[in-house]
Amino acid sequence: MRVKNSVAGRAPIFLPTPDAMHLIVTRPHGEAEALARELQSRGHRVLIEPMLTIQPLAGAELDLDDAAGLLLTSANGVRALARQTARRDLPVLAVG
Repeated sequence: MRVKNSVAGRAPIFLPTPDAMHLIVTRPHGEAEALARELQSRGHRVLIEPMLTIQPLAGAELDLDDAAGLLLTSANGVRALARQTARRDLPVLAVG
């Protein structure tokens, strides 16, 4: 641990040294490996423990006939939409 200088009358703030950090990556397996490698290259210990499994819904129908636009909230949503439809004429709003 290293100590960040305290400010008049306040207790010191203890910060872990970067090489001593143990991190858990909770992204799905397909997205976790690259992040884990980057963190490991910076000296961190990394455990990959996905919280989700992303699976497309077989046979799901997508009716975009009356859609004015699309709101996409994740890269997984973008990939799923691209697989599901060839339409590329609707405006897209992205979050995240």
